[in-house]
Amino acid sequence: MSPLVQKRPAAQRDLLEHRVASGERAGEATAWRFLQVAEATFAEPAAMPGMGRAEDFDHPRLAGMRRWRVHDFDNCLIFYRPLSPGIDVLRVVYGTRDLPGLFLSEPGEG
Repeated sequence: MSPLVQKRPAAQRDLLEHRVASGERAGEATAWRFLQVAEATFAEPAAMPGMGRAEDFDHPRLAGMRRWRVHDFDNCLIFYRPLSPGIDVLRVVYGTRDLPGLFLSEPGEG
């Protein structure tokens, strides 16, 4: 049985937004490649949920969160929490954003 990759609604919105933005910037082939690469990348932390970098945000609601980079899209980060077995993908965002603010501004998502 393969590990579970559960995606929160915010993560699903992020993936769609990245696909649209990539399509506008770099063309449809890049946009679809982003989605394929992101899905393939989810499998790595899902197989070994502790492998991503632990985040140390100073808020209890963000405890246990980890991150991993989307392959070939180094500015794009996957934020997740380990599950047994697999991961709960919280967000897929650019690393240049105000990350703690992003998670704390969404009730129930972080």
